[in-house]
Amino acid sequence: MRIIQTIGVLNVFIGVIWLLAPMKFYSAAMALFTPDVSPPFDASAVHTVTFLLLLPAFIFILNGIAIVFIGLKFERVAELKVFKPTGEYVGLVESLEEKNGDIEKFLIGGEEEIKEKDDILAMDDVILLKDDLVNESLEGRRHEFVGMEVYDRRGEYFGRVEFVTLDESQNVTEFLVLRGENKRIVKPEDIESSNDVIIVKPGP
Repeated sequence: MRIIQTIGVLNVFIGVIWLLAPMKFYSAAMALFTPDVSPPFDASAVHTVTFLLLLPAFIFILNGIAIVFIGLKFERVAELKVFKPTGEYVGLVESLEEKNGDIEKFLIGGEEEIKEKDDILAMDDVILLKDDLVNESLEGRRHEFVGMEVYDRRGEYFGRVEFVTLDESQNVTEFLVLRGENKRIVKPEDIESSNDVIIVKPGP
């Protein structure tokens, strides 16, 4: 990934160097216009030629910036972590296939099994995978807690509820709160209120 970014930086550098040529041309050409001497061309011609000389420089710079951003994107993908809904770490994304900007398939480092987009429960700064528990408990994804923000009484923000675990009587046994790479399992006994947001007891 560093190679891609290096190529992008090199393109930007070449573009900046290229800018010097049309600038020198412009200053030299305009210096020919004096009260005593009138060159065989007018100022508009100088402006047009200068603009045409500037185009390759702008193309190199924009191309370099685009390449750098692509390199950063791929670098982020290479560091994308995968977790189970329980918070258990699975591994890093080793490679992936994209279609229209959406992940179609991906391989987790150290595993031979290829995961597909249907295996993803949630994705932001990390990928949260479905597991057998999640697949068997669709109600856990439709529970009213899912999507609610979680705070403690001091106002500290913990994240949003991603998944709720229910028992056989459909009572909440625990729920997963996700904020970027930070995950927290919350028990019902830790809840102080759950109206528009969920307020939990502060940690130790």
